[in-house]
Amino acid sequence: MKRTLLLIRGDCTGSFGVILAYWQWFRFEQRLRHGNRYVIQELVEPSVEEVLSAMSDADAVMIYGHGSSDGRGALLQPGSGFQHAEVAKRGIALLDATLLNELEKLRKVPLDFVFSATCFGASNPDLVAAWLQVSREYTSYPGTTFDLNPRRITFPVRFVQK
Repeated sequence: MKRTLLLIRGDCTGSFGVILAYWQWFRFEQRLRHGNRYVIQELVEPSVEEVLSAMSDADAVMIYGHGSSDGRGALLQPGSGFQHAEVAKRGIALLDATLLNELEKLRKVPLDFVFSATCFGASNPDLVAAWLQVSREYTSYPGTTFDLNPRRITFPVRFVQK
């Protein structure tokens, strides 16, 4: 029986539509890369409750979209664009350490891996530690996923459970 890979697409507003357009490529690439080992399920702009429920049953997770610029987590719902300072004020759902602490109570075994294709997903030690409580391996970006000056794609950092 195949295991489940959960793809979560969070906030993809702004960026001149490039981030939303690239989602299609990201999905395609993950189906090619992981489709033989995993059944792939998707959540698009989910609520915190939907994420918690789906992640409690998944075997691996990949997150795509904007990350909070303070490194607190992935923005799950649209409406924030690059106004990250407004996230808490506007009540936008965030996949953060608090949610991961809830997930830890629901899971019996750690996730195989988590890849967070979000900006600043590896910049907050508390978030990285929370991910390593629920997964064997966590990979994300310490800064932005793309640098404007010079124009280049940046590289993620991988963390492994001790």
